[in-house]
Amino acid sequence: HSCTFFMRVLCVSIVHCPTHHPADAATGVCSTGEARLTGGTESFVGKVEVCINGHWGAICSEGGWGYRAATVVCNQLGFNSGALTTASVFGDRSILVILNGVVCTGAEANLIGCIHGDIAQHSCSATLAGAICLVGNLTRGECAPGATRLTGVGPYSYVGFVEVCVNGNWTALCPSLPWDNNGAAAVCNQLGYTSVGAHTWSGDLSASSYLSSDLKCTGNETSVWDCPFRTRHVQSTCRGGVANAICKVPNCQGQDLQLVGGTRANEGTIQACFQQEWVTICDDIWFDVNAAVACHQLGFNQGTAVPLRFSHYGGLNTSLSLTMICGGQEAAIQSCGFTLGTCPQNRQAGVICPTSNDSDICTNGDIRLVGGASTWEGRVELCFNGVWGTVCSYPWTQLDAQVVCKQRSLGTRGAIPTISAFFGEGQGPVFLSQVECTGNEETLLECNRYAVGVQNCHHYDDAGVICRPDNATVVCGDGDIRLRGAEPNAGIMEMCVSNVWRSVCASSQSTREEWVNTSKIACGQLDLNTQGVSVDYISNGTSVVSIHCVGTETGLGQCLTPQQDATSYNCYYLLNVQCQVSECRRKELRLVGGAMRSEGTVQMCVSHNWSAVCDNSWGSMAASVVCRQLGTSQGSPLVLKGSVFGALNGSTGTVGELYCKGNETSVQDCSYTPTSCSSSNLAAVVCPNSSLLCSTGSLRLVDGGSQYEGRVEMCLGNQWGTLCSDTWSSIKAQVVCTQLGYTDNGYAYGLKNAAFGMGTNPVLNGELACNGTEMALLQCYRNVERISCRHAEDIGVLCPHRDSACPNGAVRLIGGRIPSEGRVEVCL
Repeated sequence: HSCTFFMRVLCVSIVHCPTHHPADAATGVCSTGEARLTGGTESFVGKVEVCINGHWGAICSEGGWGYRAATVVCNQLGFNSGALTTASVFGDRSILVILNGVVCTGAEANLIGCIHGDIAQHSCSATLAGAICLVGNLTRGECAPGATRLTGVGPYSYVGFVEVCVNGNWTALCPSLPWDNNGAAAVCNQLGYTSVGAHTWSGDLSASSYLSSDLKCTGNETSVWDCPFRTRHVQSTCRGGVANAICKVPNCQGQDLQLVGGTRANEGTIQACFQQEWVTICDDIWFDVNAAVACHQLGFNQGTAVPLRFSHYGGLNTSLSLTMICGGQEAAIQSCGFTLGTCPQNRQAGVICPTSNDSDICTNGDIRLVGGASTWEGRVELCFNGVWGTVCSYPWTQLDAQVVCKQRSLGTRGAIPTISAFFGEGQGPVFLSQVECTGNEETLLECNRYAVGVQNCHHYDDAGVICRPDNATVVCGDGDIRLRGAEPNAGIMEMCVSNVWRSVCASSQSTREEWVNTSKIACGQLDLNTQGVSVDYISNGTSVVSIHCVGTETGLGQCLTPQQDATSYNCYYLLNVQCQVSECRRKELRLVGGAMRSEGTVQMCVSHNWSAVCDNSWGSMAASVVCRQLGTSQGSPLVLKGSVFGALNGSTGTVGELYCKGNETSVQDCSYTPTSCSSSNLAAVVCPNSSLLCSTGSLRLVDGGSQYEGRVEMCLGNQWGTLCSDTWSSIKAQVVCTQLGYTDNGYAYGLKNAAFGMGTNPVLNGELACNGTEMALLQCYRNVERISCRHAEDIGVLCPHRDSACPNGAVRLIGGRIPSEGRVEVCL
């Protein structure tokens, strides 16, 4: 009979085939899995042979044979706990080799239970596997088989001469081949130290016994016993010198993490353990998600982690750095995706983790002003996680300063932003950048901005403010400007500093272009036209202030130079500015073409000129902002398109893509772009007016069975009237339902011939030319004379709505002959 053996990793399948050879039984053949040692001088030493299906075979030592495999053999043979590995130098190599690639953990019952290659006839270019087993019990002071230690150099366990355990006794290792750093690395690996940087030195050790072996280590072995060799024996002398090693002590273990350089335990530069070394983290993509993972790993789970960049706590001298990409759910920073490399010493990541006692120092979001001459002004500093930090002045506008002053209860009138560390550079982290406030926020943290700590800014860009309290009695508010002359748009430029009007000095080192830039900023701050500005200068100024503008500032307060000693400052040139007279002021708005102030085509002031609004993106949000800005915020406005109030004359431009959130204080605060559109595509609105009976264009449904149906009546000239139409259809009825807000999924149905009864109000003589896309019926109403209209032709409508009699998603069959057929209807 023939047998097939399938051997796989962690899975052994052995089939015992019956034999018909009486001679086998007579010779006392072995049982599968048995082991024996042959060729040695003692029973506990020799070449390892294993029995497979009644036949003894040898094991090739290549592919993983080590002291753990030898331990399995020795335990199986009844020797005490463990063995030394050795290549076979015991006897004949002509025996059949039936196993190779044997890798054991040491706990297996026999070699068959270890990982190994196929059971078959093998050629073996290496030595055959052998073992030296431990005989007898260990006594106190003796060692365990396979153990290794470093000794002879003081109390340190990571440096010294190599001793190995042979038959329960410590024996110096005497390599017969040159001992190198690879051998030292194998020793260090076995002792749990890192093999990186392991090396040897010159020296020798006198010992009572030596284990001589021709070891050829690669440095990747987990134990010095796993190094390949051909011979190994104990002797009393060592000619080449005892092996030695200096291991590198691990700086850290596993997923260790620490913060370095902070003043408190919850802050600092991050160092993560990577391959038993402390490494820093690059700040290239260091965001709040990464910082949160680090803080959770350190046990800080109370609030929001603040990521810090640019080596805020000082750069650390490390040879390696990680660039992290975390998803937020990782238990440790080492579990995040990363790339290994280096980063500059000034680009290391840090963090401020939240703690439960942060509020003892300050509360998240608190604001203070530092470095100013009074409590009204200073560098803006924000509290987060118990730490005070600054705000980046890129960008930093008057609206941002207004919110800071409001939060500090210092009023909003005349708030002036300062940039470029005007009140000195701060010392803490830079917490906020890319701040964009609308002016309506109550606190700075409510403004649009990057996440706290996510910034690309330095302290030389620290933001500041000059507030002017509403209850303060002052001659002028710091940062205010005026033109002192006969006309309100021309004169000597003056700026209020420390509650005193001071003339603006034009530095003799400034170019004329810089003077023009300064003048344009002043005209813009005064809400005058910045186009066509003319500038000159006069000499011999007194009580002056020095400024320097580059043209990108939004107010002269951002142009102040740090030196402001007006009593000793001499100026030879004062700016004399003339701003162009504006057609309109920055926040102005008007409705034109309507019969009343509350209705008409929308015109907004853009760049000091009136511009109409195109109706391509005109909607209810923008219309609500317009009506609120005009002071009529009660009720819903009627949104109109298609130049309902006629084409305009005198508009110098149009704007389109007008998008509002609905909470803006003026339509100029919405996003829009200069564009052009036809004079027949202008936006209009009818704002609610409580003093009127009805607002032009308003609709109502009368005499229906519910609010979703009835006779259609429209308001014109402050009076309700009915409508008639020879071409009244569901498409036109859809416009009515859309204007009334009945936009549930479904179709609108138009009804004629006074389906809901004849009205009593006047019949509106007009025609309806709707295509179904209009937002209001007034957009398709054409005021033409029609003598044939009478109340018997009043139109009505049925608007779609949710049917409360059926639940969402219910299905029924209608109109069939039997219950299982019919038209499919679904409830939505």
